[in-house]
Amino acid sequence: MFSRVATVPALIRWASIGWALLGLTACQPLPQPFMAADRAANPLLRLDGAAGVLVLPVAGAPGAATMRLAVAMAEALARADMPAGTRAVNAASHQLHGTIAVLVEDAAQTAIELDWRLIDPEGRELGSDVRRETVPRDQWYRADPTLMRRLAQLSARALAALVLGEPPPFVGVAEAAPVRRITVAPVDGAPGDGRTTLQRALAEILRQSGLTVAPAFDGESLILLGTVTASKPERGRQSVEISWALMWPDGSEAGRIDQASQVVAGSLDGAWGEAALDVALGAAEGVRELLRSLPRERVP
Repeated sequence: MFSRVATVPALIRWASIGWALLGLTACQPLPQPFMAADRAANPLLRLDGAAGVLVLPVAGAPGAATMRLAVAMAEALARADMPAGTRAVNAASHQLHGTIAVLVEDAAQTAIELDWRLIDPEGRELGSDVRRETVPRDQWYRADPTLMRRLAQLSARALAALVLGEPPPFVGVAEAAPVRRITVAPVDGAPGDGRTTLQRALAEILRQSGLTVAPAFDGESLILLGTVTASKPERGRQSVEISWALMWPDGSEAGRIDQASQVVAGSLDGAWGEAALDVALGAAEGVRELLRSLPRERVP
């Protein structure tokens, strides 16, 4: 039983299916809330006459990453309640300029600096988000979609807040979660190949975020347990809920993340494919929030 519970809603999008991150609970208050769930994200990557953000091709990115990273940022901004696209349709739109600089690299990894600058319709700079990340070299140069989404998601909510004139989502936009070891267990109740596909997708996203992911519980790492519950099909649709429990090594619960969606009946009975990635992206954001809220003296 928690001494105090903080519930933090957010909105996550998955292709044409809306995944809502219903809540996130921890044993103490989280530093800042997610966005309210009653504000619908725009899943379309075009502005359709509404003022929003035009994401320009990313300067300095290699090959296909120039546009893939721009598209990933437009998707991430849409999930953050900010209409965005990569084609200009409105003179009142803000412009987002991205620049990449390679700092150092070796045969396995590349250290990059991402500099996002938001320009208002009058040409004034509203603010910027600058981050340094170390990424797998091969994934970077082939513009791996998972990596592109993760890099975009790191900055999207802070940039959307600039457009809306709101405070940044966190104190210290680029502040990282404390370094912790975590084990992602196979996901119980997942239909199709979800038991292992969700496990692998979430583990990879957390690993790319800089966390140490243990392949198996070592007696000291945190444990992330996932459970999928699906309703009976009704009129060709069914409800799917995913609950993630973050556990201390002693078996007590540190926090919980809940996701839900309405899906086409039976659509998850086989291969999850891209669905697993999008669910993992949303869940990973919640995991990072929980980790920020946990007492540092219990860092594994």
